[in-house]
Amino acid sequence: MDNKIDLKIFRQMMLSDEFEDISRDLNKFDNHDCHFYYDESNNIRKLWLNEDDFNAPIDSDFVLGGVMHIEQPQNANVDELKSQLRLPKSANELKFKHISKSKDFLGCLSEPKVKFYLQWLYQNDLYIHYSNINNLYFAVVDIIDSIDESAFVPFIFQIKNELYKIAVSNYHDFYKLSDCIV
Repeated sequence: MDNKIDLKIFRQMMLSDEFEDISRDLNKFDNHDCHFYYDESNNIRKLWLNEDDFNAPIDSDFVLGGVMHIEQPQNANVDELKSQLRLPKSANELKFKHISKSKDFLGCLSEPKVKFYLQWLYQNDLYIHYSNINNLYFAVVDIIDSIDESAFVPFIFQIKNELYKIAVSNYHDFYKLSDCIV
């Protein structure tokens, strides 16, 4: 397997304002049984205030991700995958640490085990699903969401974003506001 990856197309897509319409591709998920396999990282369950801080770092994100297939599973040979990736025999599941040591996304994509795994997913008609939720963002935007639902609030997403940016850039002052809450 080639150890080089051409990132020109990826960079162009990320820097472009144009996105491909994938709505027809998404239709294949309608009216089908989809089976999800997932794992989570940094699930703090609830974000709450301690005496001098929150119970989790403000830059900590809750990540839920994994693979899925449509209808009945294909004949994906998981034992072969484990063998090819040289996973420890004690590994009951595939973790990111088993296939990458990289600390950045682009570095990760160029690692041989990651490329092999992505190719294996493709060959076995498996899809990746991924969700990344910033705990502080959702705690802060709950303030906006608590506004009377019957009221029309123009630019609601921009308001949420700006409130979050204010909270992060003035974190210690924002946290002190919690003393004012009854």
